[in-house]
Amino acid sequence: MGGRGADSGIKSATGNRVAFMPDWFFKKIKGENRNIHLYEQGGEIVRETEKAVLITVPYTTIDGEYDGVKKIWIPKSVALDKKGWDKSIKSGKQNYEKMLDYARAHGVRVRKGMKKNTILKKIKESGLNFEQ
Repeated sequence: MGGRGADSGIKSATGNRVAFMPDWFFKKIKGENRNIHLYEQGGEIVRETEKAVLITVPYTTIDGEYDGVKKIWIPKSVALDKKGWDKSIKSGKQNYEKMLDYARAHGVRVRKGMKKNTILKKIKESGLNFEQ
């Protein structure tokens, strides 16, 4: 994505182009919409301007009574295409594995599947400092 008139060329299962939100942007959007639960961090592009894309994201209300599709504007400067999204996920997995290896090498009892914050807390409680 990004750039003037950029076209990622990424297609969804229905043949439409898709865009994804980075984690920090997704958390911001979730914070602004506390009464709904967004299912995905990306969706099909409905509209595109020079600086942003409008995507549709499926949601349900917190009480589970209503389902629908929310339209969200994402600036092109932060939007990710499929390759960027895959790269972000891969990078996160690699960082998680490094953190597990560091903890295990220093005798901290951790297991795969623990939340990142729990592992960092255990490392800190052991008097160690893991630099991400």
